[in-house]
Amino acid sequence: MKKLKKWCFGFISLLLLFLLATFIFHRICLEKEKASLTPMGQQVLVNGHQINVYVEGDGPEAIVVLSGAGIASPILDFKEVSESLSKQYKVVIVERAGYGYSDDSNHSRDVMEVLSETRQALSQANITGPFIILSHSMASLESLAWQEKYPDEVKA
Repeated sequence: MKKLKKWCFGFISLLLLFLLATFIFHRICLEKEKASLTPMGQQVLVNGHQINVYVEGDGPEAIVVLSGAGIASPILDFKEVSESLSKQYKVVIVERAGYGYSDDSNHSRDVMEVLSETRQALSQANITGPFIILSHSMASLESLAWQEKYPDEVKA
């Protein structure tokens, strides 16, 4: 019975040591990866965290691309769309908190808070409206709220 206990203790200790080593290795790799990434776009400070704003094209009208929930990197996911539209428009992609190159946030993630952060990010990046809103999935709620609360900023 003592051998079984020793064997179980040894196995659990080895397993915990392996998990700890894996965790430490993963954190080191994440830091190295973070150091090698160069953000695309401009970092602006909104509510104490960095929000990434990407602008492509210099047309007379601005299209603001709002991504839905779960889009890990809106800039890269909508790259083909922004490239094709940038020939005639200024295409702006705001990566909300926790996505792409933007920092995480512990602020509320309700629609009005996200809309407020999007508008602040555009203002900090000196991008003015009226805007043409191109929304994807759940971001349609944000675009509806924008149209309702700030109709002068949205071009129909």
